[in-house]
Amino acid sequence: MEWVAMLRIDPSLTDFLKELQRIIGRLIGFQPLRVEDIENICGVDVSYSGKDAVAAAVLWSLHSQRVIEKAEYRGRPAFPYVPGFL
Repeated sequence: MEWVAMLRIDPSLTDFLKELQRIIGRLIGFQPLRVEDIENICGVDVSYSGKDAVAAAVLWSLHSQRVIEKAEYRGRPAFPYVPGFL
Protein backbone atom coordinates (compact mmCIF):
# COMPACT_ATOMS: atom_id res chain seq x y z
CA MET A 1 0.00 0.00 0.00
CA GLU A 2 1.33 3.40 -0.95
CA TRP A 3 0.15 5.22 2.15
CA VAL A 4 1.73 2.71 4.53
CA ALA A 5 5.12 3.55 3.06
CA MET A 6 4.43 7.23 3.77
CA LEU A 7 3.71 6.59 7.47
CA ARG A 8 6.50 6.61 9.97
CA ILE A 9 5.74 3.69 12.26
CA ASP A 10 8.05 3.46 15.24
CA PRO A 11 10.23 0.35 14.71
CA SER A 12 9.97 -0.50 18.42
CA LEU A 13 6.19 -0.77 17.99
CA THR A 14 6.45 -3.11 15.03
CA ASP A 15 9.10 -5.17 16.87
CA PHE A 16 6.74 -5.42 19.85
CA LEU A 17 3.83 -6.44 17.62
CA LYS A 18 5.94 -9.10 15.86
CA GLU A 19 6.97 -10.60 19.20
CA LEU A 20 3.39 -10.45 20.50
CA GLN A 21 2.18 -12.27 17.39
CA ARG A 22 4.87 -14.96 17.91
CA ILE A 23 3.84 -15.42 21.57
CA ILE A 24 0.15 -15.70 20.71
CA GLY A 25 1.00 -18.17 17.94
CA ARG A 26 2.73 -20.44 20.45
CA LEU A 27 -0.27 -20.33 22.79
CA ILE A 28 -2.75 -21.45 20.15
CA GLY A 29 -3.45 -25.16 20.10
CA PHE A 30 -5.24 -27.24 17.53
CA GLN A 31 -7.45 -30.18 18.29
CA PRO A 32 -9.81 -32.36 16.28
CA LEU A 33 -13.16 -30.75 15.69
CA ARG A 34 -16.45 -32.58 15.37
CA VAL A 35 -18.55 -30.85 12.72
CA GLU A 36 -21.75 -31.70 14.61
CA ASP A 37 -20.47 -29.60 17.57
CA ILE A 38 -20.22 -26.42 15.47
CA GLU A 39 -23.16 -24.07 15.96
CA ASN A 40 -22.00 -20.84 14.35
CA ILE A 41 -19.41 -19.66 11.86
CA CYS A 42 -18.07 -16.11 11.61
CA GLY A 43 -16.45 -14.73 8.48
CA VAL A 44 -14.38 -11.54 8.61
CA ASP A 45 -12.62 -9.57 5.88
CA VAL A 46 -11.13 -6.15 5.29
CA SER A 47 -10.21 -4.30 2.13
CA TYR A 48 -8.00 -1.23 1.83
CA SER A 49 -8.22 1.56 -0.71
CA GLY A 50 -5.72 4.33 -0.23
CA LYS A 51 -6.01 5.50 3.38
CA ASP A 52 -9.49 4.04 3.86
CA ALA A 53 -10.68 0.57 4.81
CA VAL A 54 -13.90 -1.40 4.64
CA ALA A 55 -14.28 -4.27 7.11
CA ALA A 56 -17.16 -6.68 7.47
CA ALA A 57 -18.08 -9.58 9.75
CA VAL A 58 -20.99 -12.00 9.39
CA LEU A 59 -22.08 -14.53 12.01
CA TRP A 60 -23.90 -17.50 10.44
CA SER A 61 -26.00 -20.12 12.23
CA LEU A 62 -25.46 -23.60 10.85
CA HIS A 63 -28.65 -24.89 12.49
CA SER A 64 -31.07 -22.23 11.26
CA GLN A 65 -29.10 -21.48 8.06
CA ARG A 66 -29.42 -17.74 8.61
CA VAL A 67 -27.38 -14.68 9.48
CA ILE A 68 -27.39 -14.05 13.23
CA GLU A 69 -25.50 -10.79 13.16
CA LYS A 70 -23.48 -8.66 10.79
CA ALA A 71 -21.31 -5.59 11.21
CA GLU A 72 -19.29 -3.34 8.96
CA TYR A 73 -16.88 -0.47 9.25
CA ARG A 74 -15.94 2.11 6.64
CA GLY A 75 -13.34 4.76 7.27
CA ARG A 76 -9.78 5.34 8.34
CA PRO A 77 -8.30 2.44 10.30
CA ALA A 78 -6.73 3.23 13.67
CA PHE A 79 -3.60 1.37 12.60
CA PRO A 80 -2.28 1.01 9.05
CA TYR A 81 -2.19 -2.23 7.11
CA VAL A 82 1.12 -3.98 7.67
CA PRO A 83 1.72 -7.17 5.67
CA GLY A 84 2.30 -10.15 7.93
CA PHE A 85 0.39 -8.80 10.93
CA LEU A 86 -2.92 -10.39 11.84
